[in-house]
Amino acid sequence: MDQKFNIVRKGYAQGEVDQYIFQLEQLIEERNKELAQYKDKENAITASLVEAQAMAASIKEKANQEAEQKKQETEKEIEAMRQNVQLEMSDITAKVAAFRKKLDDFKSSYNTILDQYLVQARATDMTALFNELDDYMDRLGMKPKHDDEPVALENIGLSDPSREDD
Repeated sequence: MDQKFNIVRKGYAQGEVDQYIFQLEQLIEERNKELAQYKDKENAITASLVEAQAMAASIKEKANQEAEQKKQETEKEIEAMRQNVQLEMSDITAKVAAFRKKLDDFKSSYNTILDQYLVQARATDMTALFNELDDYMDRLGMKPKHDDEPVALENIGLSDPSREDD
C-alpha cells in the first residue's frame, strides 16, 4: 500500500492520516482473519493427519492381531490334521499287518492242503503205476517169486547199464 500525505503547516493532514490508519487497521484485521482461517485449516489438517496416523496404527495393529490369530488357528488345524493322519496311518498299518497275517495263514493252509494233495496224488499215481507195471509183467509172464524181489532187467528184455562193461 503506497500512500502519500499532503503536507500542512504543522505536519501531515490529520484526517488523511487517520483515514489511512483506519484503512491499515481494516487491512490488518482482514489479514488476521485470513491468518486465523489458515491456522484453523492448519489445525484441522494437523488433527486429520494425527487421526489418520492413529487410525493407520490401529488398523495395522488389528491386522497384525488378526494375522497372528489366523496363524495360530491354522497351526492348530495343521496339528489336528497331522494327528488324524497319524491315527489313520496307525489304523492302516494295523489293517495291513492283520491282512498279512491272514495272507500268511492262507498260504500256510494252502501249502498244507497242496502238500496233502500231492502226497495223495503221488500215492495214487504210484499205486496206479505199480498196478500198471504188474499188468505188463503179468502179460509178459514175469512175475517175481516174492512181491518184494526185484525183477531182473534181463528177464524183461532190457540190459542193466551197470553190467555192460562185463
